[in-house]
Amino acid sequence: MKPEKMDSLHFEYLNSAIPRRQHQEKLSVELGELYRKNDVTLYRRLLPQAIAIKNAERLFAIYQPHHNPAKDNPCTTVHHLVRELNRHMR
Repeated sequence: MKPEKMDSLHFEYLNSAIPRRQHQEKLSVELGELYRKNDVTLYRRLLPQAIAIKNAERLFAIYQPHHNPAKDNPCTTVHHLVRELNRHMR
């Protein structure tokens, strides 16, 4: 099984890759129900995002200056997207 390239950074800092199934199980435990990535309430339920962004930045920093998202595992750049979305939503 190919590892997922992100971890549950909303809930804890992880810098090791885990399989997709384990990632989904961890999210389900933290959310208190089965995790569904297409859940329309997920964005609202994952507010606030400060810890997740801090954890993502910390993970991102370990790969600098030679960051390659296609090879770094685990890896996320979602914090850049979230910041941009938040800029337009508030």
